[in-house]
Amino acid sequence: MTTGELGKGAKVFAMGTPGFLEQVAGAGFELLPDDRWEEAAGVLISGHPRFDYNELKAASMAGRAGAFMVTIGRDPTMPMPDGLWPGTGSIVAAVEIASGREVVVAGKPERPIFDLAVKRLGLPPGSRIAMIGDRLDTDVGGAQAVGLEGILVAGNNTHAPGTRVTPNHEIRSLRDLID
Repeated sequence: MTTGELGKGAKVFAMGTPGFLEQVAGAGFELLPDDRWEEAAGVLISGHPRFDYNELKAASMAGRAGAFMVTIGRDPTMPMPDGLWPGTGSIVAAVEIASGREVVVAGKPERPIFDLAVKRLGLPPGSRIAMIGDRLDTDVGGAQAVGLEGILVAGNNTHAPGTRVTPNHEIRSLRDLID
């Protein structure tokens, strides 16, 4: 199955926050409950704090049955006030192991999401554009891989193990952009 087969009206099993699910429905997809996984043409994965075994079961079974599987990203963690919480990548890893299939990344750090953002800005060719983020690997590294500058907001999650990414600029908070 290809992404082209997941057009408007396609039946999908999606997991994520209520806001993510609203966006999926708003894009014209039919959302399936976990007990109807066998009807899914696609599985859409986003991290959320109520991820459970029934979602893992439905996603992995739909994937093994041939559903196209896609995620917004593979961030293993996300910074929260009390420390690093499991990110979308943690859920994706569970689905991949359970299904025996690889999930396609539609978000950072893959090129299409950056190309879409640049196009939406509508700036003339050669404009100086930067990505601002809190992760070296997906935010700064993804931006740099497509020729954009990467600005790192220092904080809880600035050092991704094993990354060799160096930000073009580093700030303490978004307020530093105004100052």
